[in-house]
Amino acid sequence: MSLLKSIVALALAVALAGCANTSRISDDIHAEMGKIMVVTEKGRAEQLFRQEFERLVARHGISDAQYRLETTIASTRGDNNMVMRVQYSLYDRENGTVLTSKTFSSSASIGGVSSTFGSDQATIHARERLSMNLAQKIYNHLILFFTQAKSNS
Repeated sequence: MSLLKSIVALALAVALAGCANTSRISDDIHAEMGKIMVVTEKGRAEQLFRQEFERLVARHGISDAQYRLETTIASTRGDNNMVMRVQYSLYDRENGTVLTSKTFSSSASIGGVSSTFGSDQATIHARERLSMNLAQKIYNHLILFFTQAKSNS
């Protein structure tokens, strides 16, 4: 139950701040985040996810990879929306154990465009927005994970 409260508190804090401001996170947590190596499948959504996640991590310095973040991205498209789901697992590279694993999803509206080209472009833009949004969600969740792990030790 405490994990759920922590996740809700973090989500609320990010929403009220209007951006992913992590200036109040300890240097130890930033150092742990800098040890994550991202492994994704090939594809544009995966590339954008990886780039956004690495951009967020790089703000605080990158060091030798101690953790491996493996992700699987899947998306479904409806008439006027798209839903993207990212399943991830964070592994300790030293012993191969799974430290945390979770699935996040997000949805985006796709404007009703009459042309085929416009519809295709709207789908591409929705996929790009969702990839970056999910990278930010997982980044924030991993900050929470490392914060809780530190406070439990």
